Amino acid sequence: MIESLIGPISEWLIKKGQDKIKESAEFQNTRLAIRQAVVRELRLNRAFIDEVIKPKEDATGLTLAMAEELDVSAFNKLEDSFIPIELFFDCERPTLDEQNTDGQFLNWSNQLENEALWVERIYMRLRILRARWRCGKAPTNKSVQYVRWLIDTWLKHQANQTKTHRPV
Repeated sequence: MIESLIGPISEWLIKKGQDKIKESAEFQNTRLAIRQAVVRELRLNRAFIDEVIKPKEDATGLTLAMAEELDVSAFNKLEDSFIPIELFFDCERPTLDEQNTDGQFLNWSNQLENEALWVERIYMRLRILRARWRCGKAPTNKSVQYVRWLIDTWLKHQANQTKTHRPV
């Protein structure tokens, strides 16, 4: 489905340029659909992470199964399109709750200056997490918690953005 949305945007970029297409209702609706696909994908991945970090007797088998289920297909399609992800994820970076957040997570996230970089980091860390799980790496480590925090923080941010940016 995302491919059918991305095709016209590539054509619009070539014909009109980035600034002009951002103003169009068609682009705003496409942007919303792509963002919603990423939200659904990240919610699913967050559920897989939750399953893995629950204490289980056979954590290795479960972790391997969850590694195979982690989904990055929506984001991969965006990357494969060669369209800048900043076009779809152009909001401010998420606001952080500094008092209730691990200091190391805050330090790592300070490099992420905007929403596009935040989303890109989520997917990079998901891919690393999936590779670790496939190799039998223990599921309850700081890396897993960091990915979980990145996803949670962005999903909350996305929910707030949706309230202020209604579809056209």
